[in-house]
Amino acid sequence: MVLADSTAPATAGRVPARQPYRDPTRANRARALQNTRTWARLALFTVALLVAFGSLSTLIDGVVWWIASALTIVLPVLAIGIATQLGRRSWQPFVAGFGVAVVSLTFGYARDAALFGIIPTFDTLGRWGELVNAGILSITTQRIPAEATEGILFLLAILAVVSVVFIAPALDRVPAVAALPLLVVLDIPVAVRAGIAEPHWFVFVVIAYLALLRIGRRRMPLTSVLGTAAVVVVGSLLLPAAFPPAREVVNDANTGVGTGLNPLIDLGDDLRRDDTVTAVTYVTDAPGGLYLRLATLDEFNGINWEPDSSTDPDNDVAEFPPPDGLTDEVPRAAYSATIQVGDVGGRWLPLPYPATSVQGLEGDWRWEPDGLAVRSSGADARGQEYDVTFLDIQPDLAQLTADLEPDVPSRYLALPNEMPEVIAQTAEQVAGTGSTYQKAIALQEFFTSGDFDYSVDAPVDEGYDGTGVGVIERFLEVRSGYCVHFASAMAVMARTVGIPSRIVVGFQPGEAEDIDGVPGFTVSSADLHAWPELYFEGIGWLRFEPTPGRGSFPDYSSIEAIDDPTTPEFEGVNPSAVPVDPSPAAPNLPDEETVVDGTITVEEQNPAPIITAIAVFALALLLTPAGVRVLVRLRRMRRVRAGDAAAAWAEIRDTAHDHDWVAPDSETPRQLGTRLAIVVGHEPVARLQDGVESAAYDRPGSLTMTVDDVAELRHAIASAAPLGVRLRATFLPPSLMARAGFGSKPPPVE
Repeated sequence: MVLADSTAPATAGRVPARQPYRDPTRANRARALQNTRTWARLALFTVALLVAFGSLSTLIDGVVWWIASALTIVLPVLAIGIATQLGRRSWQPFVAGFGVAVVSLTFGYARDAALFGIIPTFDTLGRWGELVNAGILSITTQRIPAEATEGILFLLAILAVVSVVFIAPALDRVPAVAALPLLVVLDIPVAVRAGIAEPHWFVFVVIAYLALLRIGRRRMPLTSVLGTAAVVVVGSLLLPAAFPPAREVVNDANTGVGTGLNPLIDLGDDLRRDDTVTAVTYVTDAPGGLYLRLATLDEFNGINWEPDSSTDPDNDVAEFPPPDGLTDEVPRAAYSATIQVGDVGGRWLPLPYPATSVQGLEGDWRWEPDGLAVRSSGADARGQEYDVTFLDIQPDLAQLTADLEPDVPSRYLALPNEMPEVIAQTAEQVAGTGSTYQKAIALQEFFTSGDFDYSVDAPVDEGYDGTGVGVIERFLEVRSGYCVHFASAMAVMARTVGIPSRIVVGFQPGEAEDIDGVPGFTVSSADLHAWPELYFEGIGWLRFEPTPGRGSFPDYSSIEAIDDPTTPEFEGVNPSAVPVDPSPAAPNLPDEETVVDGTITVEEQNPAPIITAIAVFALALLLTPAGVRVLVRLRRMRRVRAGDAAAAWAEIRDTAHDHDWVAPDSETPRQLGTRLAIVVGHEPVARLQDGVESAAYDRPGSLTMTVDDVAELRHAIASAAPLGVRLRATFLPPSLMARAGFGSKPPPVE
């Protein structure tokens, strides 16, 4: 019986091969260690990204926007971490993060247009599109630091979601990729305006990033980390200073696109254009045309003029307060106008000064307390039609020459500590020792008497385009420029002789013509203009016109007013008093659509840097796999030149994998070579086979295959694939993506 059992066929009772013993405790420890490293990387990435977003505090006012962005960052990160720990597929963390991000964006910004407040619909997409447009418009029209409107919050949320969803799932495999969103966010302040970025944000982000890279790396000694940190920190400190001054964007009246180095310089660029559009049409019962203001620039830092854009929710345009400084004794006339905004837009409203009431507007509009300019945080001026009542201030000569001490905030007289002496010397020489009014008239006459020329080209040709004191010094020497130079020079010179001043940006009266059969005026984009206003105690702010050939003189600012003391009062603006130069100007309206913020205001924000940063980020994400694949190939080719057969074999196998060739783990070099030889020829394939097989038998360096042979094989493999496969192999190579955890892994060839 025993003999029978012993002679039975082996297949009848084959004992299975003994499986290697695996210690479950050790496996659990390894899994726990990996989970710890995953959460540590996610935590450090989150900290670094939150700090990077903190660098935007120089651009955005308050802290609510940062808290909202933090929630948008943390929630998807938590989902990605949980999915990484519990999931079994490499795509699950991405799907989890993306799903949570979509739900948070829906609930946070479009729950009224979603199912159950969290499930997006087509209405949700429409709402998101509106928020994107509102955010871009808000960035365009606000000054720095900007109010965190809902549109801006949504743009920040999009940036946060893209940064997390596309980067966090890959941190375990490619931790260095975390640098992409961090650099994009950090560079936004640098791109908006040179010098505004705060270096300490760079330092903190670099520290968190280096700590992230160190996780799980035993071969990276502390000295290397500290050395790398020192280099990166020093570089990050120098990076903001290395960028050129940011170019503000002004939006073309037709296309909504424009560029510029400085918004006031942009006005000159606009005036040098040939195309014009209808900006405003209006009818009025006032005698003559109207100057329409958009914004008032009253803060001068020696380089730029800035507006005071503070508003109050209670400043309803249905009723305006009296203008600053105007007393009851000053004669005035009340008029009305119906204004239609044309093919321009933005958040500043064209209005005569001082307005007393505006009716018929769509959206939320508020007046600003100092200049009574009207703006909106979300509505657009494009296509608006509204009725406005306003005053025509008519001071008599006695009131103008009363020479009362001005009671105004100090910013209206503020001048930089260092200013070229020629400005004050010229102002004192020109203004003389008369009354404040006589000094103002003398300053205006200085520019309009014929010694200065109107030119939009001379400042560019001579290199003094701008509004700073250095530009004014050069302008007084060359005596040629356009409205920006004349307005800025007169305003600064007025301050040097003790007259409060500010600059207004808006439109000239335009051309008289019928509007729907009614006498009115048409204002084109060529009528964009800048002029100074000077303050007289008891009267308030009065317009002056120092630019020769542009605009018109108000009667109170004429020389005859001084010569004829019997003149009791003055009539409204006469648009024909000074011939208007029909310059081929096509000034862009400053913000995407508003004349002031983009072209004239100096400190307005510009959406281009943020949009560009997002575009660069997306492009970097697209090109990163291709770039990494190229670097891997170059490294292998260096090894091929040294006779490394494994490197050549690895490159050919990855190329085959990238182009959908079936290359299973069990396939030998000779088997794959047989298939390759059908496409490319026998000789290079034979050299590859010989080299790989020689290396397998411990004969390194025996490879006779050249880099050109590898290139020939790669080209043959690619040529046999369809165009779509070749494009995917270039930008999303499956061999590389598989190693990063996305897709099926290629065979281990190295």
